[in-house]
Amino acid sequence: MPVDTSAAVAALTQLAVLIDAATKDGVADGADLVQGLGRTYAPHLSGELASSITITGPAATGPAEYTAKVGPTMVYGRIREIGGAIPGRKGMTHPFLRWSYGGHWVFKHKVHQHGAKYMLHAVEDVRPQFRSIVARRWANAIDSV
Repeated sequence: MPVDTSAAVAALTQLAVLIDAATKDGVADGADLVQGLGRTYAPHLSGELASSITITGPAATGPAEYTAKVGPTMVYGRIREIGGAIPGRKGMTHPFLRWSYGGHWVFKHKVHQHGAKYMLHAVEDVRPQFRSIVARRWANAIDSV
């Protein structure tokens, strides 16, 4: 006796589409959290660095596989994250970094800035939650079939 499996195949096909969309939405949710925490943890002098933290994606990397990039667009975002030497500009009339500190002007050929690791801390804080964020999206997708 033949068994009609077309309804089951249609439901599974629909579920695959919904799981793909749920995965994309879960990655977007995680990226939103990383962006929010990154903006909170970023060093705040003017707020420009924090407000420059943007999200690119989510972009598909395979079936139900997505990636998103979250980070600052300001030129100095990387040096504030990981730290390093900041040189004065060569070829200028005054190849110095200069700033006012304690009412006095300070001139240096280069300075070393410690990394704030603001984006790393944001990712580390979201990582333990990420599985449950995606699982919640998947559960909603499964319940809708």
